[in-house]
Amino acid sequence: MDFQQKKEIVRLPEFNSRGIEGGEAFISAQIATCKHNLGGWKKISHGDTPQPNIQPDVAVFPEDNVEWGVMNTLICHAAGFFPAALEMQWLRNNQKVTEGVNITEYYMEEDYSFQRFTYLSFVPRPGDEYTCRVQHRSLDQPAVYFWGPEVPEAHTGAGTVICALGISLGIISAIVGIILLVKERQRLHSQQRSL
Repeated sequence: MDFQQKKEIVRLPEFNSRGIEGGEAFISAQIATCKHNLGGWKKISHGDTPQPNIQPDVAVFPEDNVEWGVMNTLICHAAGFFPAALEMQWLRNNQKVTEGVNITEYYMEEDYSFQRFTYLSFVPRPGDEYTCRVQHRSLDQPAVYFWGPEVPEAHTGAGTVICALGISLGIISAIVGIILLVKERQRLHSQQRSL
């Protein structure tokens, strides 16, 4: 509809021989109906429709097994919250971290709650403590979720040598025992034949 010229102009191709019908009067009537309905809904809701506040469930975990000095990614996952307004922030040793941080959009779940992820690329070092701080209107104050690297210590040195010697001695003892058992059976078998 061209309101300047006050005539209908078809700009879309026709679908099944159906064009745009109704003219300016039809369109004006539709706009008036929408405005009327909007006013009615505003009166009913008093302009303030309350929304539920559902707290997020948060977990912090590494993407891969953690090794000292090897690049990894920490993941902070917030799920099951409503409405979709959630701030997520990373801290290392209580200092805000911005480098290596990525945050996703909101993902709606089947129950219409939301989930969101934030990722932190990091190199684990002994003594570092990482925190994912989450702020949502359902929380009285920001919630903090701690993660500290739990890297298994490498077993090297005397302990490894003693373990290897013990296993070797056990295998050799088993082989010698089997050989002696076979020889003893053969000796007993030959004695029974001679009788």
